[in-house]
Amino acid sequence: MLGLPQKALPTMPNPQRLAERHRVVPLLWHALNIGDGEIDPVAREELRKDMRRSKLLGLRQKATEISFARLLQREGISNIQVKGPHLGQILFGMEDLRQSKDIDLLIEEDRIMDAVELAARSGYVSSAGAPIDTARVRRLLRFHREIEIRDPRTGCAIELHWQLLETPPAGWDDRLFFTTPLTLSSPEYVLYLMLHGAASHWHRMKWLADLAMIARMVDESVLRSVIGLARTYDCLPALAASFIACGNLWERALVERWLAKIDLPPSDKRIARHCEAFERALNREGVMERGELMARRFEVIRDAPLFGENYPPRLPAIARRTAYWLARRG
Repeated sequence: MLGLPQKALPTMPNPQRLAERHRVVPLLWHALNIGDGEIDPVAREELRKDMRRSKLLGLRQKATEISFARLLQREGISNIQVKGPHLGQILFGMEDLRQSKDIDLLIEEDRIMDAVELAARSGYVSSAGAPIDTARVRRLLRFHREIEIRDPRTGCAIELHWQLLETPPAGWDDRLFFTTPLTLSSPEYVLYLMLHGAASHWHRMKWLADLAMIARMVDESVLRSVIGLARTYDCLPALAASFIACGNLWERALVERWLAKIDLPPSDKRIARHCEAFERALNREGVMERGELMARRFEVIRDAPLFGENYPPRLPAIARRTAYWLARRG
């Protein structure tokens, strides 16, 4: 499908689970309608219903995004949609083939609270449906890079980001995204999409489908620039592991030109650790066990660093996480 290597359609005993876990319902529905695969009639009907819900959500998200962007524009607050329908159009030529849970907007760092206060005055609500407590949001944003609000008319969530990466490397500057078109001709944007997936351990098949399209579509000059940037930020092992995961899902030939340019030995320990984390996250069923969750919160279990070889100091990370938790409770 979509020009990618065709494989047998997966068994789908629970399409709803796929909708929630991997968010690939539109891609699966598209594959069923252009391929020769067969599926249990009951499962097909459930998938059809999920597809209809996904389309309706996409329409509501589009209306939400346009409405909120107009509000921001009137106040002179720069913003840009970094993923969502925008990315679906770039990668698949159709916005509704990429299922999105919410709308991701990058806001200028020094205007993020202006955007939150504008949303509160305009009737938008918190993720819990309550009026936006701007003082509480201000506390939360000291320790977290985003905040979720909702449009009560459509029920759609908007994530307002003042920073794209949780721990950006030295030299990374989100302000660039306000001055360059977010397309596959922008090495910085392509690298961001890859780093977002790697930081999330590619735990949704949707993101690996994105990566497969990026692997196919990015031209050679942009590819070289992306690799150069990744070398500067010392995140080539994470990129190599990402393409290995993508090749395992589709086929190795799809990612060979990227791996050849990255040119790291297969024995690289950082690549192996990233691959293990990606496989574990992608195949995880249900929520993380409480013991592992607590160990991660207290930095006892840590995956390979996305940038460089050294972990950030434990105590500041634990302190920030604790402060965020207290701010949420307050």
